[in-house]
Amino acid sequence: MDIVISGNTAFCKWLGLDLPRVTSTDGKGIGVQKLITGLARVSWQCHAIKREGMADNVRDIIVVEAYSRYTIIIPNMKPITQYEFEDILLKQWANELLEILQEHHVIEPSETTSMVVKFQLTDFKFHWIQNTDMSVNGHVTDAEMWLRSDEDQYYQKAMSEDQAYSLGRHINQFSKKVTLSQKPKRYDRFYPIERFSNDFMFRFSNREFNNPYPMVNLGEFPKPYQYAQSKTERKKQNKEKAIKPVKLKSHSLDNIISVDFTKIEKNK
Repeated sequence: MDIVISGNTAFCKWLGLDLPRVTSTDGKGIGVQKLITGLARVSWQCHAIKREGMADNVRDIIVVEAYSRYTIIIPNMKPITQYEFEDILLKQWANELLEILQEHHVIEPSETTSMVVKFQLTDFKFHWIQNTDMSVNGHVTDAEMWLRSDEDQYYQKAMSEDQAYSLGRHINQFSKKVTLSQKPKRYDRFYPIERFSNDFMFRFSNREFNNPYPMVNLGEFPKPYQYAQSKTERKKQNKEKAIKPVKLKSHSLDNIISVDFTKIEKNK
């Protein structure tokens, strides 16, 4: 399963990452492309915020899943490696969803064990980009406002993991609205906690579930992505070329991935 980590500018700067960005095939919308979760992919929008009283390198991390708008809050994080962040996200994802499903008696203890095993045996392949899906980012901003509203309570004492989880649960129980189309205007309303619980059951339980993504078939990753050089690599290459001037093609771009999310690849 492919896991897309889409970090905004604040998140990438906090971790000191120089990541490729994405654009549409016509070269527009650099770094603000739509994230897609489908049968073989889960995409997360990540943001790092600094609240009052925090040390310079400490941040609260807000992670929002693209399809369900399910929000995970990871408090009081110091800069870590990409691998460490991936491990934390996977554990948080599984632990929160299993607790929700058990709490609402959706699954029995025996089924919990089988789902944990299936989750652990899943081959997760992570792909990091610098990008902000503006529609998902609105829900990231909502979560940040909730965190800011509790700033007086927590700024002198770091928010605990339990407090962060409780706040996340509170946020995820509210109805969300996403735009399906502009002409005609069509919207979809749903509850993140319900939609992401169904997603988890679909992926990791042994029960029969309807495919929640009937119109999304993204094919083999990295399609439709194509990785370009990072900004650092591009600068180094340009510096070397400066010794002997060369004529660059007009369509050369820095730190960009070409991607066409509108075309869906059919099953072979």
